[in-house]
Amino acid sequence: MKPLRCLSSVRFGSFLAYSPRGKSADSVKSRTMIRDIKNVRSGYMKRVADRLREEMRPGKRAEVLREVLGNDVLVVPCPRSSPLVKGALWPSKEICDELVGHGLAMKCAVLLERVTAVPKSSTSAIGERPKPLDHIRSMTVVKQQELELRKITRITIVDDVITRGATLLAAASILQHHFPEAVIRIFAVVRTKSYDPEVGSILDPVLGEVSLNGVDADRKP
Repeated sequence: MKPLRCLSSVRFGSFLAYSPRGKSADSVKSRTMIRDIKNVRSGYMKRVADRLREEMRPGKRAEVLREVLGNDVLVVPCPRSSPLVKGALWPSKEICDELVGHGLAMKCAVLLERVTAVPKSSTSAIGERPKPLDHIRSMTVVKQQELELRKITRITIVDDVITRGATLLAAASILQHHFPEAVIRIFAVVRTKSYDPEVGSILDPVLGEVSLNGVDADRKP
């Protein structure tokens, strides 16, 4: 097997938009939405998945997300920033389960695990946020699952929020290394609008790309 290297880019899709600092009504509402998702508020992700399924119908706004979701897609929850502790909240896994339950994915498999903790990007200074290679070194593939899923051709890594995309680019790189024939994509329920402080509409499905910019990740849009 070839040495594991970080991908130069990977395609992603997201459904909703979030502003950390905006002052408009939708921007403020988006911060409540983030808290509900991250705290795995009972029933919240089911409602989001209901809306996502509706909006992915032909001619609807989120039809573009068929590139990253579908009933032939294996969804993989993105690991948290530290090794999982029994009973801990794991929003990404909850999201995967809802996607499968709503017919938006074929199956959920915990293919990746964090073996060493990395600092949380949300609480780190800009220059101290983990880079893709830091994430690659801190994660590994769950071997038993890897062997069972060799025939999978479409894999989408799922997370609650995408900001720069460093964690997700690393996760995609690891899975592409172990599943070289599979098409690897990313889906995040929410996209952070860091450079545009206001959210015009929380419902804002997009397709874009996370790329390696030197040693760090860059997301567009």
